[in-house]
Amino acid sequence: MHIVSVVPGGSGALAGVHPGDDLIEFGGIVIEDASFGARFRARYGNQPAGTPYDVVVDRAGERLTLSTTLQFADVVNARIQEAADANEKALRIRNGILTGSTGR
Repeated sequence: MHIVSVVPGGSGALAGVHPGDDLIEFGGIVIEDASFGARFRARYGNQPAGTPYDVVVDRAGERLTLSTTLQFADVVNARIQEAADANEKALRIRNGILTGSTGR
């Protein structure tokens, strides 16, 4: 997996991962396919923040083992869902917001 960017202040940045590095191993998990994230969460998801782990990268042909610690961040997913019991006025307002016209 080729690193395109690194989150400032994140675990990768603290380890010294650079854009352009190729990720080889992450917390003892060899990067073989996109499932490495789920395997990493299964192994480390219940560990406390600050738990150390290693990141192995290939940087311009040189294999480097970098050390970092777990950091956790809250992720918020928002979505809009239609209210099934909305009255006629609420439907007109919603449709007006979505289309720019209330139909009047």
